[in-house]
Amino acid sequence: MRAIQVNPKGKVFPYVLYRKRYYPIIPVLIEGGERTVVHALVDSGATISLFHTSIADDAAIDLDDAEQVYLAGVGGYIKAYVKKQVNVSIEELGRITIPIAFTK
Repeated sequence: MRAIQVNPKGKVFPYVLYRKRYYPIIPVLIEGGERTVVHALVDSGATISLFHTSIADDAAIDLDDAEQVYLAGVGGYIKAYVKKQVNVSIEELGRITIPIAFTK
């Protein structure tokens, strides 16, 4: 099994076999009014983290005051709701506040 290093502390996360291919998938704790754990695909080229709006619902993150934007990708544009400050934790790496875009 291959692994990647994702931080200066030397924590290594293994690639996970999914549908006959290996992907860099890591567990991420997202905190709002509630806490929810998701298994996220690491995209080192992304400029913002992107999750489905159901994750915001699970974490009780209110999107009513989120900034509405259109994000461009290979398949065109999608409408997203950006929360500027969302608390996330990644295993032993600790907690950080980052912007997250939520989309349907």
